[in-house]
Amino acid sequence: MSSAQLLAHFDRVAEAPDAVPRLRRFILDLAVRGKLVEQDPEEEASSELVDLLHRPLRRINSDLPFGWVGAEVGELLTFQYGKPRPATEGIGAGEIPVFGSNGVVGFCREALSQKPAIIIGRKGSAGALNVCDGPSWTTDVAYFVVPPVFLAIHFLFLALKTLDLDKLGKGVKPGLSRVDAYRRRIPVPPLPEQHRIVAKVDELMALCDRLEAAQAERERRRDRLVEASLRRLNQLAADRQDADFHLRRLSVLTTRREHLEDLRQVILSLAVRGRLGAQDPDDESVVSQLRVNDEKRGAKAKEDRRADEEPQKLLAAEDRWKVPPSWEWRGLADLVLFIDYRGQTPAKVSRGVRLITAKNVRKNVIAVSPEEFLTEATYDTWMTRGFPQLGDVLFTTEAPMGNAAVVRSTEHFALAQRVICFRTYGAVDPQFLVLQLLSEPFQRLLDKTATGLTAKGIKAAKLKRLPVAVPPLAEQHLIVAKVDELMAICDRLEAQLETTRTESRRLLEAVLHKALAVA
Repeated sequence: MSSAQLLAHFDRVAEAPDAVPRLRRFILDLAVRGKLVEQDPEEEASSELVDLLHRPLRRINSDLPFGWVGAEVGELLTFQYGKPRPATEGIGAGEIPVFGSNGVVGFCREALSQKPAIIIGRKGSAGALNVCDGPSWTTDVAYFVVPPVFLAIHFLFLALKTLDLDKLGKGVKPGLSRVDAYRRRIPVPPLPEQHRIVAKVDELMALCDRLEAAQAERERRRDRLVEASLRRLNQLAADRQDADFHLRRLSVLTTRREHLEDLRQVILSLAVRGRLGAQDPDDESVVSQLRVNDEKRGAKAKEDRRADEEPQKLLAAEDRWKVPPSWEWRGLADLVLFIDYRGQTPAKVSRGVRLITAKNVRKNVIAVSPEEFLTEATYDTWMTRGFPQLGDVLFTTEAPMGNAAVVRSTEHFALAQRVICFRTYGAVDPQFLVLQLLSEPFQRLLDKTATGLTAKGIKAAKLKRLPVAVPPLAEQHLIVAKVDELMAICDRLEAQLETTRTESRRLLEAVLHKALAVA
């Protein structure tokens, strides 16, 4: 296979996941099947190899070229155990490399092997391969192999790479048994051909390096263009045509899911800052809708101690983000009733009433998996603080913190700890509230207010004081509709991206199989 052919194949399949690594492996597969360089009929397998195998010179395997011999690893090689690090090992102790299971770990003055050797990870990085062209010391977490005279060390290295010895590792800390490795088969071409194969592999791997570098540079350019478009989207006022232009541009530039996640977050950021559409002066004022909201909250506070009678004292103004003048700020607990089930976890059973935990509440979705249940009797005694209902918002306070979704099912269910149910008093639409809770400005403030190192959590007293921006209800509904429209575009882009990746993957498989068959 020529470099030009490889490049032609790459141009057709470059969008496939792991295209370059797959091409590298393809090159190795060609190499050990005798498909990479031409055979010389004058060259024969070495007499040492023929004598070792006690076989006449012939094709041992039908799929190997004439003059090649196939044998089990154990017939050809000995995996020798390494030894503990020498006492003289250390900085300045010598120039002999000391190998661990996956590379050089130091230097010493004495050598365990005076000859060139391949070092194979035994414990830790089981099956990892390294080659040393001179004297070396191998520690007791690795094997070392000194090639016989009929095997060029760098060809043997390539052949061993195709055996995937790392997949033979066993145990919690995978270890490689040499008995398992000995059962694998490797091909041995005539020695001159081995050297030609190594040279050809080096040439093609260097080309792969250049292809990988070019691909990485292309992705960096795309990332910069995506970042610029996202930044421009984030700076928009209310220019729909400009927004549509950048969305179309992103549909061409987007090649990774991370791009789409960034785009979704920008859309939410624009939404909660009132920059997805113009404000309508004819909308009912926020002041009047908040007045009705506060009346409902006050009435709820008289009959239910869970409702906060006094308005929340908001966190510092510098923690809020810029919104239109027609919007108002309120503490979260001024807008919603908290139904909180923090504390002891109820006993669970295999069937019964569904229990919704923090693992079920995701971004804008309440998932049924993982499934956990309570008995009907436990449900009745547990759910004494209130029953979630259609249109409520569920919010996770820890592990993970900050996920939110609207309840869209009429099925009755129980709430576990680390999940709070928000029931709006009317001034804020539940879906708009979710958009705000999931937006980058709110999430940043949430993270700043939370406590904990490994698993951050937010205390209810602080959560109640987090600021929520409240537009007129009519504008909230328009924003929700616009976000749904833009998220649908993102979903289509994601589906298109997955289709492209799948088609490229299939094309890669077809191209490689065809090339392998005709090589």
